Amino acid sequence: MHVIEGKGRTFWAATDGSSTYYMGQLVSCIAASKANTNGAVVPLAVAAGAFDLTNYQVPLGVVSAINVRNPVYDPTTTLQYITGSQVTQALQLATEKTGAEGMYIKGDPQVLVEITEITPQSVIKAPIMSATYGTAPTLLTATTAMTDGGVSAWSTNASDMSAGVLNMTTIHCRTGVNAGMYRVGKATSNVAPSVTTAFPYNGAIGDTYVWVPMKQGWSTVQIQGPGLFLDSSLVPVVIGTARFGIFIYRLNLAVAGQEYAEFRFEGDHFCAARA
Repeated sequence: MHVIEGKGRTFWAATDGSSTYYMGQLVSCIAASKANTNGAVVPLAVAAGAFDLTNYQVPLGVVSAINVRNPVYDPTTTLQYITGSQVTQALQLATEKTGAEGMYIKGDPQVLVEITEITPQSVIKAPIMSATYGTAPTLLTATTAMTDGGVSAWSTNASDMSAGVLNMTTIHCRTGVNAGMYRVGKATSNVAPSVTTAFPYNGAIGDTYVWVPMKQGWSTVQIQGPGLFLDSSLVPVVIGTARFGIFIYRLNLAVAGQEYAEFRFEGDHFCAARA
């Protein structure tokens, strides 16, 4: 992830002494379940409770640098990372650190990360993946043709979601006569997509689609990784449990493995004490 509009300041922050931190990771200044934490920032955990009202996390920013001289890259995500569990003298001194500024002197060997701050006005570009990092949303292939632009359901293989939700999902036509177009989904069956606003042309057998549990405007999503991607495998909820509330400006579902959303968090998430 990275901040594309409305960046706050950048600053160096101490880690918690136990977590793994990745470049492009969302971090919180409050640990899950309102717990105090060592250091200043922790990876953003999955939401618990409606709008994270069980965890009360406050998203602080995105990791934009790590204070190591020789970067290490995770073989699964290909992202630069560091394990924050360097709290003893020996472990801190075993890895050469560099680059820290602000309140930390350059020779401080503790694990530090540079944070690009986010505010309620910040827009974040985030990848959309299915359940695990690097897994693209499932490509759907039509097994029946449309008769009325998709207002009546057509058939496909199963989407990542176990079910759709009326007016809370997006269907993108990737190939076929409606290629490049987006419509809000109304279907509840994950093998029979349908829309309220018709596609202009009747799609054919073999046309392909991507169907995700979010849409332009207000959406509820789960952020996995931790703090690395929007999960396309979970059913959206209106006001339910285990979701973050976000506003999406743009979805781009055109290329497999490069799907993303541009979004900002709802203001509620920036209050440490909320109900």
